[in-house]
Amino acid sequence: DIGCFESNYGLPVSLISLGASLINKNTVEINWETATELNNKGWEIERTTLNSGSELSWTSLGFTDGMNNSNYSNKYSFTDNKIEKNATYVYRLKQVDYEGNYVYSNIVTIATAYSQELHINAFPNPAKTSTTLQYTVPKKGIVSLNLYTMCGVPVKQLITETMEEGTYNKLLPLNNLAAGNYIVRIQSGKDMSYVTICLK
Repeated sequence: DIGCFESNYGLPVSLISLGASLINKNTVEINWETATELNNKGWEIERTTLNSGSELSWTSLGFTDGMNNSNYSNKYSFTDNKIEKNATYVYRLKQVDYEGNYVYSNIVTIATAYSQELHINAFPNPAKTSTTLQYTVPKKGIVSLNLYTMCGVPVKQLITETMEEGTYNKLLPLNNLAAGNYIVRIQSGKDMSYVTICLK
């Protein structure tokens, strides 16, 4: 688990994953999943802007209702469409129970500016059945995306196509693969970038 919300009045709300993705130039989507919930009223989504040398000042973006009591997995999402270009945002969840107690999750960070370099990231990571690959293409060109074992053996070709400059998302199913670590390589021209994925 990447986070466990402890409450003095009940069992923990166990957080399996938390991630943020840039849907377009003006929208960030926050996704999270729980394994179990008890006395969970819901989630307040908070955001701050990351500026070097300044304190983090958190702002509440909204509230998402929880499942109260649940012994099975639940998935949640929240869309932030009030973002600016060339900024780095930090998000966290404030889990609130029905007695008014609250605790915070780990943080996730995302930059809204297009990178000047070929870049790739994955979330959630570690993953169970799938992960979302987010990659930035700095200029138009042929982009290839491939999955390898840690020994460099090719597993799957994901993409080979011409792409415009921008940030993209691709869902990568992992349910047919054995648990372990894998490498995803993105290449455009002579530029390459890698991300390691842990499959639980």
